[in-house]
Amino acid sequence: MQKMNPYKIDTGAVYSHRPNQHNTVKLGAFQAQEKELVLDTDMTDYDNVRRCCSSADTCSKCWSLMTRAIRNTDTALKEDFGFKRRLRVYSGRRGVHCSVCDKSLRKLSSVVYSGIVEYLSLVKRSQDVKKKVHLTEKNSPFCQKIYKHNKKL
Repeated sequence: MQKMNPYKIDTGAVYSHRPNQHNTVKLGAFQAQEKELVLDTDMTDYDNVRRCCSSADTCSKCWSLMTRAIRNTDTALKEDFGFKRRLRVYSGRRGVHCSVCDKSLRKLSSVVYSGIVEYLSLVKRSQDVKKKVHLTEKNSPFCQKIYKHNKKL
């Protein structure tokens, strides 16, 4: 059997018109009809819980946090939502992107996407927030599972 290797991988939305036509169609007519969910896990989001490095600096201890974050989100995507097609890609020196490519996901509304992202979010982004990662028993069911699991470690 001959191996088939991809020569190019495209991810992203399927639009109502060709992307190069986005400026030529009626205002509001250019819309995503299908889209993937892409999760971004960055090391800098964990600066308030890392004890070894900060900012874009990383070491093997830092990557154990990233590994745990990846495993936690993979478990939730699989067990809580039933998504099977996930592609993890190293995004550069400080993080990992996860594209969820299941057919069932591609046509969900923006409200449902937002709900999934909110469910999986551990990071609060705001200039007023001193602690980015919030992990307590009072969070979402996903956070509660992670809190209980990681408390045992």
